[in-house]
Amino acid sequence: MGRNRIDSLDNTGWKILDELQKNSRISYKDLAHKVGLSCSPLIERIKRMEEDGLIKNYTAVLDTQMMGFVIIAIIELRYNSSKDEEILTEIFLEHPSVLQYWITTGDNDFILETIFPSVHDMNTFLVFLAKYGQTRSYIILEKSLRKPISKESICGDTDKQE
Repeated sequence: MGRNRIDSLDNTGWKILDELQKNSRISYKDLAHKVGLSCSPLIERIKRMEEDGLIKNYTAVLDTQMMGFVIIAIIELRYNSSKDEEILTEIFLEHPSVLQYWITTGDNDFILETIFPSVHDMNTFLVFLAKYGQTRSYIILEKSLRKPISKESICGDTDKQE
């Protein structure tokens, strides 16, 4: 699944993706109406996008604050030894406070998105990580909603190109 598949998406395909990113629980009937298709061709298009790997999954976004996680933090880690990378990835996959992580280039080897019920819990995790390397952390004061991927973000201003 590369750039060629994205290039082959028509305006209707982009409309489908836009609506599903806004509300993945929308009914086929309502989605078909919004994008100007009948249900059968819409379902076929969605199935093709899923089979091609363009649509990876459908998920619910939970309110971490309501769940008791009042601290959202980004943690950067530069490990002491590259042999720790495999150990750290296992730790991050299993640790309940790590929502996601990225292996990066540049000054840091990992960037983590984390949640904690308290500053104390965050500090305990940072102390634990310190044995693997140097950390830098940032407590998030306000988190924006995730922007959907759009045709414009991939292909530029399409009105000027058409």
